[in-house]
Order: sequence, then structure tokens, then C-alpha cells
Amino acid sequence: MDTKEPHLAELVNVTKLYEGPHGGTLALQQISFAADPGEMVLLLGPSGSGKTTFLTLLAGLQRPTSGEVFLFGKEVTGYTQRELQWMRAVRIGFIFQTFLLLDSLTVLQNVMIVSRFAGTGKKEAKEKAIDYLTRLGVERLSEAYPSRISQGEKQRVAVARALVNGAALIFADEPTGSLASKQGMEIVDFLKESVRNERRCIIMASHDERIIQQADSVLVLRDGALNHLPCK
Repeated sequence: MDTKEPHLAELVNVTKLYEGPHGGTLALQQISFAADPGEMVLLLGPSGSGKTTFLTLLAGLQRPTSGEVFLFGKEVTGYTQRELQWMRAVRIGFIFQTFLLLDSLTVLQNVMIVSRFAGTGKKEAKEKAIDYLTRLGVERLSEAYPSRISQGEKQRVAVARALVNGAALIFADEPTGSLASKQGMEIVDFLKESVRNERRCIIMASHDERIIQQADSVLVLRDGALNHLPCK
């Protein structure tokens, strides 16, 4: 009997075509890929190469034109919308270039909100949020609002929010794009440590080639095709 653990996320012969008034745009063509625990995967490619499409398909946020998408061993169409929402709160974390923090909430509340959505009690959610904010060096900003903190601090808060529920699978879309060079690599270092120590998988879309040194696997998207680069 095969006892091999299923991949955290997988694309099988996936093609994505966006229809438009003047014809279709091919974003991805016959892509196959699998993500496993303990990996930091870097997805390189210029703007418009399909990196965001790749991530949103893997996260089940949109459907492929053809092919199959699996999350935690189950084809995405086999999940209900409620099940997908729960997974995105508990088993999947997201980090965005624009942070997507809620300006009406404090830093602490922004991190707590995903735990509360997942059903964690208020006291435990607060303790977990403070722990991650402390580890990321921004606990002192707990009662501040996002509009009052720096870009680098916002990204640290966004990372805390993505990791706080212990998500096994993290999608990061240009997480260093809005940051100064040193700040960006500090975020990458923290994420790499999380992969190593907590057996997460992080799939990071970027055009920042400095991250290659930290990645376990490097993929390049160009003209809808996916190629593997030698790593290390």
C-alpha cells in the first residue's frame, strides 16, 4: 500500500487562457508542479509572465481552463466554498506586495483576525499574534494603526498574519517589492527560517534574483512555460 504523503499543492497539465474581446491570452500552458513541506520555491519571471496566475490557481482562487489543481491531496473542485475559505484561514497563508492590512484595525487586530475567523478564542488568538509580532520585531507597534507605520513594518505585520495560524502552505506575491533592499532580505531570511524549523512550504513569486540563494527550488515562467533552474 502506498503511504506517501500527498503534495501540499499540485498542478497537473494546467493551462489557463483568459478570454478577451480581441481573442484569448494564454497565461499558462501545460504546467505541472508539486509543492512539499520544507521547501522554499522561488518563481521568477517578468511582469505579465503569469506568476500571479500561477499562485492563484494553486490556492484555488480561480480555475484552470484545462488540467487539474490539487490542495492537500484533493482536487480543488471537490471542496465546497466554505471548505476552501476555512483552508485559506487555517492551512494556507498569503503575503502580498501591497500588504492588504485593514486600516481600521490596529496591528494586533490585523494579525488576530485570521485566528478569530478560524474559531480560535480571543485570548489564545491574542497570545499567538503577540508571539509572532515579537519574533518579527514589531510587538511595540501592537496598538498602532497601519497608516502610522513604515512599509517595512507593514510587511512584518503581514508576515505575522500569514504565519500565525501555523499554515503549512504560504503564497508570497512579490513580498520584497515595496521594501528597501535590506528590509526585503530580512523578510526572506525569516521566511526561510520558518520553512526550515516549522516544515512549511513557501512559494514566492518575485523578480528579485537575490532570493535565489535562499531558495530550495527555482522556477522561471516565460511565455506561459515553466522551466526549472539549477539551485545552489
